[in-house]
Amino acid sequence: MSEDEKKEERMRWYNRTEVKYEIVKINKNREVSFLGELNIRGLFLRTVSFYNLILHKLRFDRKDCNMYHSLDVFKRLPLFSMDFQKRGLQIEKFIKEFGSYYVASDFGIDFDNRCKYYVKPQKKEDGNFDPAYCNLFKKSVTKLRDCEECEHKRSGFQTLCEDAEFVKKMYDEYKVPYYIVCTENGLAFRVPAEYVPIDYEIFDREDKMEFRSQKKKRYSHLISIDEPPSEDYFKLKNAMVQIVIDFYGSIASELVTTFDLRSIDEAIYTRWRLFKSPFSIGKRNLNVVLPLTDKLFENIVDGAKTGKYNSMDDVSFLKSWNISPVQIRDRGLMIREGTKENFLKFINEIIYGN
Repeated sequence: MSEDEKKEERMRWYNRTEVKYEIVKINKNREVSFLGELNIRGLFLRTVSFYNLILHKLRFDRKDCNMYHSLDVFKRLPLFSMDFQKRGLQIEKFIKEFGSYYVASDFGIDFDNRCKYYVKPQKKEDGNFDPAYCNLFKKSVTKLRDCEECEHKRSGFQTLCEDAEFVKKMYDEYKVPYYIVCTENGLAFRVPAEYVPIDYEIFDREDKMEFRSQKKKRYSHLISIDEPPSEDYFKLKNAMVQIVIDFYGSIASELVTTFDLRSIDEAIYTRWRLFKSPFSIGKRNLNVVLPLTDKLFENIVDGAKTGKYNSMDDVSFLKSWNISPVQIRDRGLMIREGTKENFLKFINEIIYGN
């Protein structure tokens, strides 16, 4: 497919009414961003009308870019200026005050297509990660496309699907509420924030530190009072967010270590991290980031095992032109039935061995 044909397909997809409604619905109170030919962060798609305004202003349907969203849920989201100089300052302020807008986070696991020679990014003392490394060619692998032409990557797709299948069996056994989406290069599992066993109310409780000498206020009131919150307030709120992120990272690391699930990406557990938004399309292969039924998931896994699929590029039913309006309309995220208590039991028994 030529670049002009890809542009036409992106325009067709992002202007479909049912696609607009699903994108807006699943991104309520979440950040949406575009990376690629168009680079912009901090968009909040409040309504379909607002989606249409952003589409008209940025023309992201005509740009070679991917749509991303955060797994974080926010409150009182700011509206950033479309003047990019002002926007940069506003986003800088937002990052500093991130914790004061934060409500909760989905727990996510990403399975990436990697071969046996892939060495995962190593965490450094400063909290950042060294780039991934190829032990065969003895070089850094900074992006997945660095591996595109390598024949060994094909074996990685089968491993990816087998790892995802194993985690799915555990989730189903414990009746964890989760959903599955396919990305351009792999698969992703998400547990919505409302089912994560974390007491998020602590973010709005009275703090033991006295931000005011006269009165103690709940955090939710500190934002609206005349006197601006102190630096300590924002540091504490951001530290609370980091605790959640570290907790999520520890779950993923235990899964990798205990069950040798090498395709799990451990580098994603950082603040304000972006993930491909469901119902968007990949700029490279035009696959839809589609929430999967069990039947569609099994189709991909079986195809990888038999050699029918060597990568997500081969999965034809994910191509945007093969997906009908009926398949999208009111599809939602297709969350499996389960409870917060079930996920807690999974963490206690599988992760911590209690």
